[in-house]
Amino acid sequence: MRLALAIADGIVGAASGAGCMTVLRMLAHRAGWIDLMPPQATREWLTERTGVEPAHPGAHHLIDAAVHWAVAVGAGALYGTLVREPTRARMADGALFGLGVWAVAFGVLLPALGITRPPWRATARETAVNVASHLAYGASTALVTSELGRQARLPDGPLRRLRARVG
Repeated sequence: MRLALAIADGIVGAASGAGCMTVLRMLAHRAGWIDLMPPQATREWLTERTGVEPAHPGAHHLIDAAVHWAVAVGAGALYGTLVREPTRARMADGALFGLGVWAVAFGVLLPALGITRPPWRATARETAVNVASHLAYGASTALVTSELGRQARLPDGPLRRLRARVG
């Protein structure tokens, strides 16, 4: 049961971290530092491969968000399995985890699929934005995961009472 709770906390933490990451990337886009965010590039890649273009313009935003959140919470589930004691999860460790996610995604997977350029071929600003947003993602994931674990252990804490009712 503890592992299941740690995974659930990691998922919730990662969903929060993905939101922080999106805000940073949107600021960078607005500043002109990046042209396209990775979830948008992934959606374009999927559209090219499948030949299916969403009919409604708003669907693009939903697909972008779904792609980003799916990857983020998948990594968050992994984070939950790696953190043995969520209440002691440190933001620095989370930031390192986010950096590891960046290295695997942008150093291996996305370039291999042809979705993005590898970091050594990207512009310095693109790489800086991606690294910074993944550091923020990891730190946010650790903070929220740790706080959820801490609240669950508080005597008569609201999260503890809820978990006792839900199972």
